[in-house]
Amino acid sequence: SSQVAPLKTGDTTFSTTDIAGNKTRTIAAWTRRDGRVWFFKATGPTAAIEKEKPNFVKFVESVRF
Repeated sequence: SSQVAPLKTGDTTFSTTDIAGNKTRTIAAWTRRDGRVWFFKATGPTAAIEKEKPNFVKFVESVRF
């Protein structure tokens, strides 16, 4: 099962999740802003997503509205 965790950025808080299957993994972050949902995700082989997760988190932390 996956869990949802908050990720605070400069001006908002994203909800995040990390879902791992047998061979693939998905990481995602989303938030609501001005009546819209902003959603970012990365999906791929488990090892590749593990390597890229720090970059994904940095990207989400850089988002400004």
